[in-house]
Amino acid sequence: MSGDNNIPADPKLLMEALVVEMKKALEVEIVYVHQRIDEVQDRRNQRGSQRAERNPIQRTRYEKAEIYYSRDSGVSRRSQRRPRITR
Repeated sequence: MSGDNNIPADPKLLMEALVVEMKKALEVEIVYVHQRIDEVQDRRNQRGSQRAERNPIQRTRYEKAEIYYSRDSGVSRRSQRRPRITR
């Protein structure tokens, strides 16, 4: 029964109406979430570009490892490895 009307309500119809209302509410919330994500990404991008201006040479971990283990540095990767134990 729905409300004061004493008219039997179809549970399937009520569920469908509830789903429609929930979708509307979620669409409103998701718009806010997307706006917030965009704001955070914009701030991060601004900070990243400011860092790049201050320090134009940003090397990746791979590049740093290549420099460290290069032949010119006197340190080889083989010398850094533990010896294999053979039985």
